Amino acid sequence: MSLVFSTQINTEQELIILTERICDLISKNSVVLLSGNLSSGKTTLVSHFCKLFGIDNVQSPTFAIHQRYSNKKTIIDHFDLYRLESDEDVQASGFYDLLSMPADYKFIEWPERIKERDIQVGQPVYKIVINIVDLSSRQVDVYKVS
Repeated sequence: MSLVFSTQINTEQELIILTERICDLISKNSVVLLSGNLSSGKTTLVSHFCKLFGIDNVQSPTFAIHQRYSNKKTIIDHFDLYRLESDEDVQASGFYDLLSMPADYKFIEWPERIKERDIQVGQPVYKIVINIVDLSSRQVDVYKVS
C-alpha cells in the first residue's frame, strides 16, 4: 500500500474539491475502501462523488448494507459493513456476491470488517482514511492498495 496524497480539509467546499481530485485519480472499475470514525464524512464523500455523475439522493447503507446508485451511464455500489461483526455475518449478508457484480465504482465503508485480500478482485483498489481533527477539520489520506 502506498500513500498517494494526504490533505486536511476544513469546509464542505474543500471536501467537494477533494472528491473531484479523487474522481480524477481513480479509474472506472475501482474499489475504494473508506475508513474513519463515525461521522468522519465517509458517506458524505460518496454522496459528493455520486453528484459528479448526476446522481442524487445518496443514503447511508448502514442498515441495508448495500445501496446501488445509477443513471444511464454510471453504476456506483456503496457498502457499509459497520453492523457486521464476524466473517459469518459478512458471508450471510451477501456482500461477496454483491461485490462480484459489475459496477463502475465500488465504495466500502468499514472495510476493517473484512480481510483486504478478500476484496482483491482484479480491480484497482484504493483506501481513503478520514480522521477527525476537530468539529470542522478532517485529515484525509489516500492510498493505492493494488
